[in-house]
Amino acid sequence: MHTTILAEAAEKIALYKSLGYTDLPICMAKTHLSFSHDPALKGAPKGFVVPIRDIRASVGAGFLYPLCGTVSPHADLNTYMC
Repeated sequence: MHTTILAEAAEKIALYKSLGYTDLPICMAKTHLSFSHDPALKGAPKGFVVPIRDIRASVGAGFLYPLCGTVSPHADLNTYMC
């Protein structure tokens, strides 16, 4: 597995470094359907590249989380709330 850090993520890395967040642990946000970022690559594929498209900080919780592929960090909310 290899990673590619896209421009938006690289900018966030520089920002978080300047804010002193370099010691925060990383929690990976990706699809649950594969070890990769791509749900079409089932199981445990080999030789894939994980594109890190963004990195977010949960400073209160104490971690950073990179976003891979099209994964969304928020569940879709129903338009009708109970």
